[in-house]
Amino acid sequence: KTLPAPKEVTVHHPVSGAATPMQSPGNGRGYLRPPSLISIWSTAPYLLNNSVGHEIPYSYPRYGKDTESGPVGTSGTQANSGNGNYPRSPSACPAADPKDPYMPCIENRLSAFDTSIRQMLSPETRRMDKATEEAVPGYIYRTSAPSCLIIPKGFVPDQIRPFSGLLSRIAPWAFKDDGSIALGPFPSGFPVNALVNTKLLPDHDEDAWPVYKRLITNGPGLVSAFAELGGQCSAQELADPAVRSHSETVVRETGLIDRLVTLSKCPDYVVNAGHAFGSDLSQADKDALISFLKQL
Repeated sequence: KTLPAPKEVTVHHPVSGAATPMQSPGNGRGYLRPPSLISIWSTAPYLLNNSVGHEIPYSYPRYGKDTESGPVGTSGTQANSGNGNYPRSPSACPAADPKDPYMPCIENRLSAFDTSIRQMLSPETRRMDKATEEAVPGYIYRTSAPSCLIIPKGFVPDQIRPFSGLLSRIAPWAFKDDGSIALGPFPSGFPVNALVNTKLLPDHDEDAWPVYKRLITNGPGLVSAFAELGGQCSAQELADPAVRSHSETVVRETGLIDRLVTLSKCPDYVVNAGHAFGSDLSQADKDALISFLKQL
């Protein structure tokens, strides 16, 4: 934790796409343990968040659930249709589909490796975000449907739980009668990390005043925006076109995303950018490097 701050990086606004510099405070922040290249062919997709090489047509299987492909235990490789049904991978190798990224078979691992390592060496081929006004060098995690941030009663902090009844009368747009907290709804395409990275407390090794100043400046507007969203988080409300339209209007007119970005602990929202090592190699050299890595 005594390491100096890493070099300055460029981050991008999740709406405008505008680039701004960001300097990590150091003291251990901004560093990751580099992965081993041994058996790298078996560990794709890459980067800390597995964002480089992830196959978009596939969705994470929900084990123990029946799917459109049949009951649990049968094979199926169709993509998520958007209605909550996910493919269930077969349980034995070789896989029916060698491109199924969730199977541990050698063919599948090599297929995922080939896709991922080529994206690592050619950053321009990685998945790109299409929702920003200016192009950004990757994609940003976004909600795929109108959504709410819900904290069930059991996860509400102990200091708040005794006052749930009172708070549900004062701020029904956040505190619900069952003791849970629900904020939203947020429209489809809302940048997830802008919401979950909100910095509410200073770190132990930094000046606390700038953090509290940002909270004092942006807090009232943030609360006002959440109140205007209304906490309409039931399935019926989220499916209501009027509720959806209202949430889009509130987010746009209150500048909610800008306020969240200002309060963000880490406003680096592009998840698959960076690590351009090897991108300046010729295609022949890239192919040779890939062949070499496959043997490790």
